[in-house]
Formats: sequence, C-alpha cells, structure tokens
Amino acid sequence: VFESFAKVEGFPSDGGEALVTNIVHMEWPAHPLSGLLGKMVEEEIQLAMTANKSIDQAIADMEKRREEITRLNQ
Repeated sequence: VFESFAKVEGFPSDGGEALVTNIVHMEWPAHPLSGLLGKMVEEEIQLAMTANKSIDQAIADMEKRREEITRLNQ
C-alpha cells in the first residue's frame, strides 16, 4: 500500500512516514452495547447476503433484535 502511494505523482518522497498509524484515539466513548449490537448486525447481514433471509426481513429482524438487546441490558 505504501509503495502505491509513493508512486502517485506529487506524493513527497519522504512522506511515507505520514501514512503510518502509531496510535488511535476514539472521538467519543463507545456505547456499552456496541459489541452486542455489532455482532447482531453482522449475523443479520450474513443471513441476507447468503440468501437465507431477505434484505427486508433482515432489516426488520435487526430492529426487533436491537430493541430486545437494549431491553435486556438496561
């Protein structure tokens, strides 16, 4: 990836170091349920993309599951 950037016309020959990430800071605190919600979304997307569920059904199920996750983890 770095080599690709270095080949771009106008990219400084000594600019590669600027592309390296040493530390990442969140701009805001993560929501306490972000892990559970993220896993649920991944599961529903996988079901829709493998044609085991329609996209509309996956979206409806995400809404139901989000409400359930929120209710059970208050």
